[in-house]
Amino acid sequence: MCVSRIYEQPDQSDMDRYGGYDSENSDDTDSECENIFVDDLHHLDMEKENSNYFIGCYANNIYRNLYLLPNTISVKSFMKYSFETVQNYLYHYSVIKPVCMENGPKVEIMKIKLLADMTLSVVLKTFWLRIIQRRWKYIFKQRQ
Repeated sequence: MCVSRIYEQPDQSDMDRYGGYDSENSDDTDSECENIFVDDLHHLDMEKENSNYFIGCYANNIYRNLYLLPNTISVKSFMKYSFETVQNYLYHYSVIKPVCMENGPKVEIMKIKLLADMTLSVVLKTFWLRIIQRRWKYIFKQRQ
């Protein structure tokens, strides 16, 4: 099966929107992303084990009905760099195009699930955190 049929390929509007090479600030974006890459070499090379948690982006594989892991970032680098820089890094240094929102790749807390064919699938955990936070916010408001 052709990879381009499974995953969307980035178009020029995505490249412009997320700090692509045609934008004015491409040199700044490139150097900041390169700094994250250098800082995170150990993180990138480490084995992604089953049931571990990571911060990163995900790609949707509609044919297999699962989320795949295109890229992650260490907690240290996530805290060190601006959120916009992290989004640019996750977009430009991903092995496949991640799911993007209007302001960049969607950054999530994910739990790794290693499939039988050695594919790295992810379960999104940020979704559940948002639900719990909303519920506690509602409870806290009622108690005041």
